Amino acid sequence: VSMSTVTGDLVDRCEVFDVADLDAAMARFDDLSLPPARLENTASRTYGIWLAAYDAQDWDAMSEVMAEDVVNDDRRRVVNGGIQRSRAAVVANMRAIADVRVRNIEPSVVATRGDRLALLRLRVSGNKRPGAFGSDVLTVVEADTDNRFAYGVAFETDDLDAAFAELDGRFGAGEAAAHAAVWSVVHRNVAGFNRHLLPSFTPDM
Repeated sequence: VSMSTVTGDLVDRCEVFDVADLDAAMARFDDLSLPPARLENTASRTYGIWLAAYDAQDWDAMSEVMAEDVVNDDRRRVVNGGIQRSRAAVVANMRAIADVRVRNIEPSVVATRGDRLALLRLRVSGNKRPGAFGSDVLTVVEADTDNRFAYGVAFETDDLDAAFAELDGRFGAGEAAAHAAVWSVVHRNVAGFNRHLLPSFTPDM
């Protein structure tokens, strides 16, 4: 039994199974036929609702999606909106962004931590036309226990390490706090692996 997939007019995958393994072949066919799972959590969904309100220029709806003590921190080096520390301040900042003709903010999720933290890449442009000129921003967002946008921090796209450090630090202090010992070991070993270091094991691993 042979199963193939194509890109354009070229075969890009071929998997071969024994005839006796037809069930396995069909299961693999089903796996490859399904659309990829979308990376999301409460934080990314809440932020998506917030961005939809911005798209509609519905400032009241934006306020309703935010926590009363929301904090929005822009840490970019060139275009920097500073820190806003209330619903009114965040809405005023977003209205100012709309006033300079930013009409489209398109998010894609880069990573999640637990249910309440997400790292997104935002494509910011003046309109929704394909290929429209724009810029990209990395944003860490956090939702509170009432599923409202409570915290956001923006980074330049070349500050990916800083964005992940913010994401992991807030996760360790929040949802992962009850499992701090385990999380610290996992985080330390992953960080070490990314620096080409071997994980730390017990002698009887």
